[in-house]
Amino acid sequence: MEVKDIHLDIPYATDSATYTMGLNRKGGLRPKTQEWKWDVARHQDCFWLGAVNAGLMVRLKDAKYHRPLVNIYYKFDPLRMPDSWANEGKGGVKVFEQAIP
Repeated sequence: MEVKDIHLDIPYATDSATYTMGLNRKGGLRPKTQEWKWDVARHQDCFWLGAVNAGLMVRLKDAKYHRPLVNIYYKFDPLRMPDSWANEGKGGVKVFEQAIP
């Protein structure tokens, strides 16, 4: 099946999304908007969004996923670009506030 465009929406209550980390952010208050593209030079396959009493971690992986090595060993077995999410360099993540009707 050929699909021209596909995306995943994850609605989240603003009061439960005070903080974020991942996607090239070390952590802290959630910005109003954030855009991110895949970069295998870093271990960036997930993000966390939440507050003190609620949180959501999303890890984006494909059928060939294996957990990369961490810290000083990462360069020996880095993250493999997930074909389904990377979409030949066109895939990414956008986090933004949106009013829910």
